[in-house]
Amino acid sequence: MPCFAADFFRTHIADHVVGRYSIDGFDLVLAMPDPVYGRVTYVRSDIADAHVVSSTFCDVINVGGFKIVNVYKPPSVHWDKDFPPALEHPVLYVGDFNSHHPKWGYADSNTDGDTLLQWASGNKLTLLHDAKQDGTFHSARWKKDSSPDLCWVSSSASHCQPAQQSVLQDFPHSQHRPVLTQIGLKLPIIHSSPRLRWNFRRADWALFSNTLEKSVVTIPSHSIPVDIAYRRFQGAIFKAATKSIPCGRRPIYTPCLDEQCQALLEKYEVSGDPDIADHLIESLNAARCKCWEETTANMDFTRSSRRCWGLIHRLGAAQKPTTQAQPAVSANAVATHLVRVAKVPLEIGHQRQVRNEWRQFCHQKITGQLNDSAEPFQVSELETALENMKSGTAAGYDNILPELLKHMGPRAKLWFTSFFSRVVHEKRIPQTWRQAKIIAIPKPGKDHSVAANYRPISLLSVCFKCLECLILQRIKPVLEESTIVEQASFRSGRSTCDQVLALSLHSLKMASSLNRKREPFSWI
Repeated sequence: MPCFAADFFRTHIADHVVGRYSIDGFDLVLAMPDPVYGRVTYVRSDIADAHVVSSTFCDVINVGGFKIVNVYKPPSVHWDKDFPPALEHPVLYVGDFNSHHPKWGYADSNTDGDTLLQWASGNKLTLLHDAKQDGTFHSARWKKDSSPDLCWVSSSASHCQPAQQSVLQDFPHSQHRPVLTQIGLKLPIIHSSPRLRWNFRRADWALFSNTLEKSVVTIPSHSIPVDIAYRRFQGAIFKAATKSIPCGRRPIYTPCLDEQCQALLEKYEVSGDPDIADHLIESLNAARCKCWEETTANMDFTRSSRRCWGLIHRLGAAQKPTTQAQPAVSANAVATHLVRVAKVPLEIGHQRQVRNEWRQFCHQKITGQLNDSAEPFQVSELETALENMKSGTAAGYDNILPELLKHMGPRAKLWFTSFFSRVVHEKRIPQTWRQAKIIAIPKPGKDHSVAANYRPISLLSVCFKCLECLILQRIKPVLEESTIVEQASFRSGRSTCDQVLALSLHSLKMASSLNRKREPFSWI
């Protein structure tokens, strides 16, 4: 295929001002001015062998044997006998057809839409339309999208001309959106995040566990400070992960492009055989279908629907790749605002009371009046906490992920349990656990150039959250016994609905009692 581009515009200009409308890099090859409706055709300047022929509703541009038909039908004119000419393959029909049919996004069809679809079927034309993309026309009055601008490609025998269409962003001073049509085989490309990630799907967890088992036995759990012990454990985790788990990033990649599809793609790039292109598309679709079936089979809405909804939101990323947007405010501005807001003034009386209670607690501990020594944690408790911990969550400041803790061996779990017992006994946590990653999320519908319009999220250490789960397992039975029955917050199986129901029943009971006494009653 020769390399060319063409832009098609509708215009209402007069003959003597046609030359004033020029576009850099394009030549105005044909203009059909009209007091109400008209059309012009531009061809890229470096295409020298372009031949243009004009008819009632269209202009035909012939470039190197490939024909492009620029079509424009006024809304008040109907398809009778003046259809675009039926040309030999390969041919591309693009333009404003002003015909309605559900095939290209309209709710109902009209006579022009049915006639156009019959004409396209008779000439073996295939419509390029993706319902996931925006409409090609945005009504400024009704604030709705439609697709009067269509693109049809021809077919030869059983092979359809490979082509893709993308609807671009709004064009200035026009309700029509530009449409980019690419001829030839093109595979979808995904632009990934620039951050390095662990590929847990290809992880050798047996090697990870064995490597960690050999390293963790060399770390003393009591004879060195807590910070140094945890830092050495963190290094052992990353050493084992580096040997057994691939880590990297793919800036640009094609989903499900395996070795077979890659070989077919290389053959097609050399030969251009349409049979190879069909085989490539079939192989790629089969790989995508298999991947999709595996992904949907592994979905689980019982515990968390976050991953499922994340997958649904990512559908269509091949048509609209994600881009890294520049923040409207700097990170320092958001941090300054958070520090200023977080400094809540405290009452002097409350500070004095807390200080006195802490001094009393320390005095009782020194004199032996208080025995606060807790029983050491057991490995079974740690295993229960790790089973209840969600996978796929973000890491904290120490960059340790839940998957790395879940695949620890028995020696590593024993060391980790002993380390947690030491932390509780000495009441001293590693300095890393006191730090968190602060992610500023913009509030919807707010001005993102103002630092106050961001909502912070703190990513804590996964190991610290694991210790919280161990402590919760210890105190939960005691809390359930000492908590009043009426409390519904922070209790399993209870929610705000219980409180609303209790309030409603109590209000109805009071209303019934007051009605018998004939006293006024009002709802708040």
